[in-house]
Amino acid sequence: MAANAYCRAATLHCDFVLMPLLVTRQSPIGTEAKLAQTFGGLYPRLDVLARQMYRSALDLRLTMQVHDFTAVFDSNSEQVYLDGGHNNEAGHLAIVDALLPIVMPTPPSKQ
Repeated sequence: MAANAYCRAATLHCDFVLMPLLVTRQSPIGTEAKLAQTFGGLYPRLDVLARQMYRSALDLRLTMQVHDFTAVFDSNSEQVYLDGGHNNEAGHLAIVDALLPIVMPTPPSKQ
């Protein structure tokens, strides 16, 4: 809410993206599974915390400003994580594909 208030005060249009995380990916692929297991051992319940934080952001009902990308990799059949927080090229491309309609919406057609 503070970020949204700042954007309004600064007369900025701000979009907030809930980024996909290794711990929120439905089915890790390749070495992602081992990374997820290691992350789970180092940070128990990080997946629960991430989901709670994201749910709280969505509960603000800023539907035109908060974009939930948490499942953007779930339909991707390629490994997208290099480690727990960094994506490879396939991961970045999936995020860019999801971002494009937000940052470059299709202009209304002129009649």
